[in-house]
Amino acid sequence: MKCGRKNSVTIHGSPEPIFNALPTILCDGPGKSQLTDITPNTQSRNWIVDGDNYSNTATTIEHDFFTLGKKTVSLIVTDVFGCKGVKTFVDTIELLPNLEFDFDADVKQGCIPQTVNFSLTKDPSSIYAKKYYWDFPGATNERDSGLTPPGRTYDKVGSYDITLTVILSNGCTYTKEKKGFVKFGDVFMGEDCQQGVYAYKIQARSLVGKFFNEKGTVTLLR
Repeated sequence: MKCGRKNSVTIHGSPEPIFNALPTILCDGPGKSQLTDITPNTQSRNWIVDGDNYSNTATTIEHDFFTLGKKTVSLIVTDVFGCKGVKTFVDTIELLPNLEFDFDADVKQGCIPQTVNFSLTKDPSSIYAKKYYWDFPGATNERDSGLTPPGRTYDKVGSYDITLTVILSNGCTYTKEKKGFVKFGDVFMGEDCQQGVYAYKIQARSLVGKFFNEKGTVTLLR
């Protein structure tokens, strides 16, 4: 009887490249994105990112994108067994233009109570659906949504901020805030006031140091 020796061969499959990108959408035009190879058992890797080559890199690289549009990334990995895998990811990162929104008000100062209507003056187009959110601190119904919100009433003396937030269906968010945009009640603007009775309060100090604190009402006739 003769004994023999058995030989065995292990065949490894090619690795399947995979990576994470952060962010995948750049909402404000040119910018950076981090790309991280998460392919199991990778020993070395090369990248082609939007036409630029990166050889023998660390697990994570950072790439500067300079032009708008959807970008292609290719990842070439070699695993611990020497097997190589190549994969191209099309439209994996997107750069969008920085959208600038703006708004105005039909009344910005005057007597209280005052009703103010707000409307957009800049509403740039986008391939993605837009949702509009408004914040009116100090007004009746401080929050609203929609392209043109109903008028807001201010019934207290003060200077008020207005904020518009626009969210696209792809998750991009754009904010326009105007500090002290509307101001009511502290300066008598006769041409803006309706006929009626208004309350006043005066606090002042004279040159000799005497303090005055007066309040009362005044009737405006038209």
